[in-house]
Amino acid sequence: MAATLLLAACATPKPTLHPASELAAVAHWCEVPRQSLTQQRLRPEFLFYLVPNPPKASLTCVAHWAKQNHLRLVHVEAVEQVEP
Repeated sequence: MAATLLLAACATPKPTLHPASELAAVAHWCEVPRQSLTQQRLRPEFLFYLVPNPPKASLTCVAHWAKQNHLRLVHVEAVEQVEP
């Protein structure tokens, strides 16, 4: 029984896909555009933050929330669109 409790305490929580309303609340709290935070269904452990040159306070705020929710922050500063 003690071994089971010990293993359960060490288990990492499974990442969840957060609803858009929750991500919108985080964006509002961290003062970033609502569309700048997103997750993908196939890889819910990642929180994508799509903002070029964000203020350090905003980036820190988003990173803190991601860490509290067992997510890995992926900060994308620029997207280059290439014509075919």
